[in-house]
Amino acid sequence: MTYFLNFAGIIARFATVIIESDDFMLHLQNGIALGLNTIFMIQFAMYWNNTDTKTAPADTPKKKASVYDKVNASKNTKRAKIE
Repeated sequence: MTYFLNFAGIIARFATVIIESDDFMLHLQNGIALGLNTIFMIQFAMYWNNTDTKTAPADTPKKKASVYDKVNASKNTKRAKIE
């Protein structure tokens, strides 16, 4: 709902700027904003009922744990014991 209201506001702002102003940069800025928000709303509508989930194949090798991952795992274990 919020996205739709935002999109409606962008359309109203663009119409107002076109009618009231002669500044090219202002027209350009609002035109770009309207274009990008239009792309967003099209994607929103296209993927609204998408139920496909992407999963990795079962035969994909696991990533090796790095030193950083091991250090963070040990810190999390110590925190769990303290709490």
